[in-house]
This record gives sequence, structure tokens and C-alpha cells, in this order.
Amino acid sequence: MTDCISAERLSTLIGLIYDSAIDVSRWSAALEAIRIEIDGASATLDLVTVPDARSVLNIMTNIPAPYCDTMLNYAGEALELWGGIERLSRLPLHLPMTLVRTTPDIGLLDTARFSIEWARPQGLCDVMGVWLARDSQAFGVLGFGRLEKHGPYGDRELAIMTLLAPHLQRAATINRLLDIAAIQQSNFAALFDVLSVPILLVGSGMRLAHANAAARRLLDGTEPFRLRDGLLSLSDIGSDRALAAAITQATDGRTSLGRKGLGIPMRLNDGEVGALHVLPLAPNDALRRSGALAAVFVARSLAPFVGPTEIISELFGLTPSEARVFQHVADGRTLAQIAVALGVENSTVKTHLLRVFDKTGVRRQAEVVQMAATLSIPVAG
Repeated sequence: MTDCISAERLSTLIGLIYDSAIDVSRWSAALEAIRIEIDGASATLDLVTVPDARSVLNIMTNIPAPYCDTMLNYAGEALELWGGIERLSRLPLHLPMTLVRTTPDIGLLDTARFSIEWARPQGLCDVMGVWLARDSQAFGVLGFGRLEKHGPYGDRELAIMTLLAPHLQRAATINRLLDIAAIQQSNFAALFDVLSVPILLVGSGMRLAHANAAARRLLDGTEPFRLRDGLLSLSDIGSDRALAAAITQATDGRTSLGRKGLGIPMRLNDGEVGALHVLPLAPNDALRRSGALAAVFVARSLAPFVGPTEIISELFGLTPSEARVFQHVADGRTLAQIAVALGVENSTVKTHLLRVFDKTGVRRQAEVVQMAATLSIPVAG
């Protein structure tokens, strides 16, 4: 799949995406870079909370001003062209989609008011969409228009967006990682160990305070990390200097790095494209008690994006039945709805939920939802 884009270009795009994760003002630059890579005409990003529909992000690039102003007038009709929200919600979260390939009625693309009054005057013939969020907490979609002169989006563009999709989704949730310790400080090491993302907690002078299982596997190799006398370094001089500078800023409390962090594109020892993301820990973060002043996340370009249920199951020892109830509660369903979905009695669901409460240490369904939202990050499959 990586034949569709060079390793260097993919690394650059991943870096821009994670720049946006730590500084939302950079989303426009990231969207423009992706748009150009896939020969897109325009880009839109919408992320809203559920159920109050509060806008978290609303970004448009390269759309003529008159059409930006009228875009919302066609939102409902445009949604129907995709087959409606229920049909869209059944499509795989990790795969991009195109309007031409997804619409249940291709004839509507020529006759719909959205096409005649909004898309066609701009010369658009297709739209590619990528889910950013689709759960009980938020709903988000990233879309790229396509000009008629380029024709509908093809396999190359879909392959590129398939590579980028998990990073785009992580970018919407990566800041939550710093709040993981709010669940249980005593469990933070066990929690980190079930994450597929390598995480290194680093203290003053580049001293390694903790590495999760995925990070330890990287440290056992010869490239690109080196660990000597407890001090972390990188074999690439440029990346090593950038990492050292970021850790120093996080350590001495300079405001230039702040809570935003820093993204460093890099290549891993097996040739896979990746990036380092250095996020300083706040002074009151429980993780600082371990001697860590910054968290270094190692993003791999081919790592999958999975929901939080596996984390909770592994961390707290949930049975498969308890995990299914946890997932339904996290999705915002009532006990009665869960009973219907699982084909069991309400009393059975309540029993499983009480066991979830007991094992996780929470006492209300709202706390289950909050826990799931905090842990909506990539985990080991």
C-alpha cells in the first residue's frame, strides 16, 4: 500500500497531522498538504460534540468564499446523497469513502440541488470522506472535494487516505493521553503496557523513567533508539538534537514548548515511517511522581486504530460479556437497549454492569462513558 506515496512524503504528512493534534491552529496547513497530495480541490473538517452538537472544530480550505457561506444550506441533502446517517454509521470507521463509490443512487449526483447549485458550479465531481470520530462523545468527518478534470477519486487516493486515517483519528484524541493517570495512578504502567503506541516517559537529562512494552521492543533493537546508562538517545543526529531540545524545554518549564508538545518525523529501524511526539507533563500530573517530565509517543504509519474496550478488558480483567456491556454503556445505550442488543434479560445486563463497576472502580454509567472517552486511543489488537 505504501507504493502509493513515498516514505518521505508520508512522514511529512504524518508529522503535520500530529502537529495539528498538539496545536489546532495547524489543521489548515495539514489539510492543505493532504489535499495537494491527493489532487483534491478543497477540504473541510467538522468535529462536534454529542448530543449537544457543539462545534469543536470547523475548518475549510480552498473553498471560494461564497460557497463557504452557503455550504450548510445543503448539508441535509448532501448527507442523503451518501445514503443517510444510519448507512454511513455502518461503514468501517478506519476506511475512507468516496461519494461516487458510496452513494446508493448514482443518478442523484446529477439531479440533486446540492450538485446543481453548489458542487457543479465549482467544478466538483466527487468527495472523499474520512471519519474522525463516531461515538457517544463526538461526531467528526474530514472531506476533500475533487475537480472534474481529475475525475472521481481512485485507488491511489483511497490508499493514501487509508494510511493517514488512523493518524487523523488519533490527532483528535491524543491530548487525552496525558490524562490517563486520572483513572488510577497505580495502574498507569499496566495501562501503558496494553497500548500499541510505544510510550517513553523521560525525565531530566534524557533519563528514561518508564517505557511500556511496545517501547521496550524498540529499545531492544539497534535503531533508531539507544539506551546507555539509563539515558535515551537517537542514532540520527538531527532527530536526537530535536528530541533533546524538546525534553530540555519540557524539563526546565520553558513556555515555548508549553502544553502543545513537539512532533519530530523519523524513520524506524525496519524502514517504516514514523514520528516522535513529545508532550510535556503538567506539574500536577501524577506521572511526574515517577520522575517523568515528558511523554514521548512513537507513532508508526501502519499501526491500526482501535477503540478503548480492549484497554479496559486487559487492565481490569473484564470477561467477554462484561466487556460487551462496557462497550454498549460507553456508546450511550440504556440498560434496556443493551438487553435487546445482546438478547438477554435486563437483570443480566445489570449484573454485568455491577461487576464492571466493581472491577474498574467507577460507580455510575456516566463515569464509564468518561473513561471510554479518555481511552479512545490506539491499542494493541
